[in-house]
Amino acid sequence: MARQAREGNSDSDGESDNEVLIEEEDIKKGKEACAKSLIGRVFADKKFSVGTIENAFRSIWSRPEGFRVSDRGGNNFQFFFDNDKDLMKIEKGSPWLFKDYVLHVRRWNNSDRREEREMQGFPVWAQFWGLPECYKTIEVGRKLAEKIGGVIEVGFYEMKGGESRIIKTRVEMDASKKLKDHVCVIGPNHQAVEIGVRYEKLGRFCTYCARLGHEPKGCELLDTDSVMKSVRQDKIGDWIKAYQMGRRINNEFNGYNVPGANLNDQGDKPKKKPIPSWLLNSLSGLSMKETVGAKLAPEVNSSHSKSDSLLETSEANLVDITSASTKEPQEGVQGLMAVEEVQNVDQSYSPRKE
Repeated sequence: MARQAREGNSDSDGESDNEVLIEEEDIKKGKEACAKSLIGRVFADKKFSVGTIENAFRSIWSRPEGFRVSDRGGNNFQFFFDNDKDLMKIEKGSPWLFKDYVLHVRRWNNSDRREEREMQGFPVWAQFWGLPECYKTIEVGRKLAEKIGGVIEVGFYEMKGGESRIIKTRVEMDASKKLKDHVCVIGPNHQAVEIGVRYEKLGRFCTYCARLGHEPKGCELLDTDSVMKSVRQDKIGDWIKAYQMGRRINNEFNGYNVPGANLNDQGDKPKKKPIPSWLLNSLSGLSMKETVGAKLAPEVNSSHSKSDSLLETSEANLVDITSASTKEPQEGVQGLMAVEEVQNVDQSYSPRKE
């Protein structure tokens, strides 16, 4: 019995030999340095080295004082600054685009330990096209936005084209989930209406598997289906990337708090998803000059009807609009809020390959 006790004490002493007690004073300088840092993630399947990220963003962010980057693994990085002003400006401008991949950053915070968890998503502006005028209310916008992610903000925006007034929402989008290029609204009359979704500053995405971080030529699912001779139609259209931001037409803030391998040359190619009617309608009012540079999918097959598309829509894309949500929007909105969103990208910068 005494022998067992001695062995137990020996094991305990061995464990204590491996423990190091850290006092608050020991990490004071480290916490001060981290207090002027941002935690960020590049949402890409391709892995980037810390050297590539540091050299690129030192230039993109205009060489901030004391700038350095620490690699946290899995395309997660920590960005250090000497100047609080630089840090706040960069955090406010997030998300950023690097080689057309999204980089989202947020301030390091020791109290909630968020830096220990991988960043799952980022805020993005989503545009909803094809809504009937009587459905263009803040409450309907909120319900639409909930199908994309956590709702941050909802507003009305003036756009160019056939549909001059749309609803835009800012949402916290989960990057691990598939992108939606439409939602279906079920109105009080129980009729389904397909509503198009377009995203601002979305970065690279795959139309075949509907996921962020790569393009069809690098899609593993497409490679597999090509080998199996079972290539299908794209899940989403390439029109989901927005090419105009619009101008806000009301200055009322409508906020909602947020909880804190390549395709073989001889393989099959996926069939492009036809252009939906809401997109064709939005282009009808644009001049030739305004449509130059817009990337559109192939022409629509006349045999493809909108009703067929609606029948194939999954329940996850359905939005039930009650009569209480479809009241006419308030009249008397005065003027335009001429604030245009600027994409924080240095188009002239092209970092060296890794």
